[in-house]
Amino acid sequence: MTDCYICGKPAHAKKMCSTHYHRYMEGKRGDELTAPTSREQKIPEDAPQKTLEDAIHQKLLKSKIEMSYEDLSNHFNVGMKTIRDAVKKLEEHGINVSIDEGISIPKDLPLEVETTRIDVTKFEGDTYQFGVTADNHLCSKYYREDVLNALYDIWERDGVTKVLQAGNMIDGEFRFNKFDLVTRPGLDAQAEFLINEWPRRKGITTEFVCGHDHEGWYVKAVGVNIVQYLQNKADAGGRDDMKFVGYMEHDYELKGKGNHSSRMRLSHAGGGSTYAISYTVQKIVESYQPNEKPTILLVGHFHKSEYSYPRAVHVIQPGCTEDQTPFMRQKRLEAMVGGYSVKFQVDPKGIVHRFNYEFHPFYDRDFYKRWKYIQGAS
Repeated sequence: MTDCYICGKPAHAKKMCSTHYHRYMEGKRGDELTAPTSREQKIPEDAPQKTLEDAIHQKLLKSKIEMSYEDLSNHFNVGMKTIRDAVKKLEEHGINVSIDEGISIPKDLPLEVETTRIDVTKFEGDTYQFGVTADNHLCSKYYREDVLNALYDIWERDGVTKVLQAGNMIDGEFRFNKFDLVTRPGLDAQAEFLINEWPRRKGITTEFVCGHDHEGWYVKAVGVNIVQYLQNKADAGGRDDMKFVGYMEHDYELKGKGNHSSRMRLSHAGGGSTYAISYTVQKIVESYQPNEKPTILLVGHFHKSEYSYPRAVHVIQPGCTEDQTPFMRQKRLEAMVGGYSVKFQVDPKGIVHRFNYEFHPFYDRDFYKRWKYIQGAS
């Protein structure tokens, strides 16, 4: 039998030992083929020697059960005090040694939960209360005048003094809705209808944002500043209870008794609806940069009723006061008819607490006739 021409061990095949032959069959050549095996590699004289602590560390890592000091003493053939000193050094070096009934090295760290007690009395502060509505679409024959007035009756009974409107208070004019209008053509006619027909209740002020669509179509069609135009119409019509505060969105500062505050945003979004009701508003919140993210977002446009809490933002879609239109029927879009009452507190640090919302749903017109909810019906 010949010897391996590389290492001199008994040859297995092709004048190579089994180790080098397997390397050869794996396609290794040159230095990869002739490199010494791990047993052949010489440990440098200046290499650090393995200490007892290292040996205990490796033993505990590989052990599937806890080991006692006595087990370790017998395994390494050293005294108990030496084992205890070595384990103590492992702890001092930051090794996660667990000493209970036995000694082990857990593969995970325990979750440290600090026990605290929150002082909820500090949550108390100024109370905010208001109604929320959107997508009313006055001037459309699908506008639910009965619902909008009923909402204002509810808010009046509940002592609400402010209503926030999140856009599309009128229907505007476009090619697909011109046969759905109950007013003559033109912005003046729709503005007059709005000023005359919007509910008026003693002590209640309504603040509006104008959307990019519907009333916003006039911005593109005739170049009007729709916010200022409607405010001028309201002032001229003696409607000091109607305030038009912004285009597409408006921010409110929720200030506590201290110097800190939170932000609430009244917004009319854009784009189409999605299969999941919460998806689009969730993506809106996700798109905000941290320093512009509001604490509360009231968003109209989708004719949906929904509360969600993405990124610690209270989000309300306040429904609508317009029945499903032919356009919505073609797009298979549901109209969730109704409005919201909202109430919360802002503490002296400007933090919002005790956020409460109530949805007031409404149904088709015949429902109220059939069940005799109409005023005067018995």
